[in-house]
Amino acid sequence: MTVQQYNPHEHAQQLGIRVRHQTLGKRYGLWVPRIGMILLRPGMAARHERSVLAHEIAHAEYGHTTGSRKEERLADVLAARRLIAPAAIADAMRWTQEIPELAIELGVTEHIVKTYLDEIFPTAGSDRREA
Repeated sequence: MTVQQYNPHEHAQQLGIRVRHQTLGKRYGLWVPRIGMILLRPGMAARHERSVLAHEIAHAEYGHTTGSRKEERLADVLAARRLIAPAAIADAMRWTQEIPELAIELGVTEHIVKTYLDEIFPTAGSDRREA
């Protein structure tokens, strides 16, 4: 499965993880290991849902259970690497350095773009603009 083709809904299905929409208070998503299910907040924009689901799948694959900062960062990085193709972000960055515009172009959240850039270009933070 290449990055360009990554579909978190298909991936969840392949892993046997059920995905359900449910009100979650302030949370956007939640991996519930004891029942093998990911819960997603209803009504999110497609790019937001795609990003959250990829993040929660990473928790499932890593076997995360605590929600520690380390676990959250690992899930963010794996989701970003799966959702953003290097060629796609390179193309997008030819016409914008703005995080919100990159996120829209790539079909992910701003957080996923920031995570990807921090992971790939950790010293370039001062070169990016968050509009």
